[in-house]
Amino acid sequence: MIDMIRWLHLSDLHLGSTDMSTDMMRDELPEFLTREGLKCDYVFCTGDIKTAGPKDCGFTDDMAIYIKEICQVVGISSDRLFIVPGNHDVNRDLDERKSSIEKLMFHRQGYYDPAKGIIDSADLVNIMKGETDFKDFLLKIFKPDRVAMYGNPDRPHFVIETPDFNILHVDTTISYTKDQEANDLIVGTHALYKEINKVNKNKPTILLTHYPITSLLQDERKYISSILQKNEIRLWLAGHEHDHVAQPIHYLHQLQAGELRYENKANATFLIGEYDHISGKVQVMAYTWFPEGWAQYPILDLDNKKRDRYECLLLTVQDGGLSRTTKVAKDANKQYFYRLPEKVEQGLLPSIDDDGNITSFEQLLETTWDSNTHHIIILADGGMGKTTMLLEYCRKSSEPILYVPVERLVALKIGIEDYCARFIYDNDIHTFRENLQNRYSKPTLTLFIDGLNEVDGKHERSFVLEIQRLNMLKGLRIVVTSRSNFTLRYSMPGYRSTKLKPLEDTQIYSYFNDIEWARIKGTRALHQLLGNPMMVTIYKEICSVAAEFMDVEFLDWRFPVKNSTDLFHNYYVAQMALMMKRSGTDGERMLLTKMCISCILPAIAYKYERKRRLNYSLSEFRTLFNEVLQNIIVDNDKLLPIQEHYREEKMPELNVTKIMDFLTQDMRLLHRDNTIMAFPH
Repeated sequence: MIDMIRWLHLSDLHLGSTDMSTDMMRDELPEFLTREGLKCDYVFCTGDIKTAGPKDCGFTDDMAIYIKEICQVVGISSDRLFIVPGNHDVNRDLDERKSSIEKLMFHRQGYYDPAKGIIDSADLVNIMKGETDFKDFLLKIFKPDRVAMYGNPDRPHFVIETPDFNILHVDTTISYTKDQEANDLIVGTHALYKEINKVNKNKPTILLTHYPITSLLQDERKYISSILQKNEIRLWLAGHEHDHVAQPIHYLHQLQAGELRYENKANATFLIGEYDHISGKVQVMAYTWFPEGWAQYPILDLDNKKRDRYECLLLTVQDGGLSRTTKVAKDANKQYFYRLPEKVEQGLLPSIDDDGNITSFEQLLETTWDSNTHHIIILADGGMGKTTMLLEYCRKSSEPILYVPVERLVALKIGIEDYCARFIYDNDIHTFRENLQNRYSKPTLTLFIDGLNEVDGKHERSFVLEIQRLNMLKGLRIVVTSRSNFTLRYSMPGYRSTKLKPLEDTQIYSYFNDIEWARIKGTRALHQLLGNPMMVTIYKEICSVAAEFMDVEFLDWRFPVKNSTDLFHNYYVAQMALMMKRSGTDGERMLLTKMCISCILPAIAYKYERKRRLNYSLSEFRTLFNEVLQNIIVDNDKLLPIQEHYREEKMPELNVTKIMDFLTQDMRLLHRDNTIMAFPH
């Protein structure tokens, strides 16, 4: 079982106010927490511990005892309790405090400028005097060094780093006073900015305040929002409004706990939050008091929509605002980005035919998760752009997506679960399964399983059976691509079968000039071939060089193009033409180019295709390559025109290292990294 980090969020306790229902509610809270086994790692209290006004009895020992009892029943000590002051916790009637606030900002008048965010130090000294009694009370709960952090005019806001989080304490009572109680408040953006710069960027940050962000002066909100967004601070816990509210504000998730006393037209509520440190997912549940007792209650958002739980993500600056799962998945996916063209032409990404409904891949992913068929099968011929579409989405997306090429699984001799565990979950399959047990509003992980057709029947059956088993993981979404329709052989419940749609004429035309387009329209076979995005890119590259090198004797172009063989032939002839354009190209390099394209590369391609492989380990490739070079037969007659053109008499030596470097570095027709040799073509 994954260890979820859990917290209890209380606010507006208003201890000191009393009546029968309030006393019963408070007395039953520790019993309820114990009975439900709600053990926590943290307790957050967002202010108004006592009640001010006519019923103000000051801070008492009983209040501290009650708070410590709550901590005890959820299983924490006071070092895991975090408190910010509320408006009832400060003394607003001190003359020097009122005078400083009136100078600072009162009814939108004063010297304070949110763009600069500076509060005069003398005014902060006077304002913080209002927290003297609050600090004395905290000494009944915390050690002196913790209490010393409160009411500090040199550091009005402060961060405490825990093993799991940065807990950012922001004092929103700084400009609170009579007749300025719930709006047009300020916190001092400069002091806040300096404090945020101290957070550990490898940990997510939770921000605690009493007042919600909506209580701040408009310009203050604007600058604070910018600061928070740039520092990936997304979770804001607050109170004050005496009802529990979930308020998503763009990137920010603000959660307000209810009060802890009986009051008409308000719900006495506490919140329980759970955080999965692997995926970054947070879920928050509300518990409300009824005459019959405490019970879980739907959490409310501002649209008055009720849901069992509120979900969001806690992210870190160090990971670029990505969850850990997303970060490690992106790192794993990068090893395949060489399969993407240098520039992905968005206009050549095909549409998807979803049972007659033409849609985009992005739209398909958005709509399927909430449907009965939230897994997807994409069928298409080779070159239609399945791999490009998946990898481009992986590259651009901030979602947790792992690209899983099936042929790579065979090469590694592992299954899909093993692959996921290896690259995301530290080789722990148990953690992989546990992390995906629950379904949320968005997938915990999406797998792009690419190229099921690229393995033999035995492996295909093994992977299909594993995919069917993975359907049991409620937090997992699967996208499978294949050239062949394997659903004719296997039942795939829960999957939506789709096809990539050939390119429209308008898409094709945009990549060619009028003369080229006229030639395409005049050649039926070519026109049909160019419904395939890969064929478009190939033919475009051919067109860009063919006219310039059409009369070169040893470049044996095939026009008009009658079939795909002619098109691929011309593509490789174009590679020779491009080599001619490079500075420093001599007869030896052109002879080597011709030998590689005409003899060596086809032999390598045959060996890859025969084994249904796109990759070989470097040691396997060296063995394969030696076999190719030993058995190669060079037609010297075809090389003679090149020798005459460049006045080159000497034939190049077919050295293994030299040819490998030439194919990978000069021509880039093979791809090599530290472990594999890939044939992306």
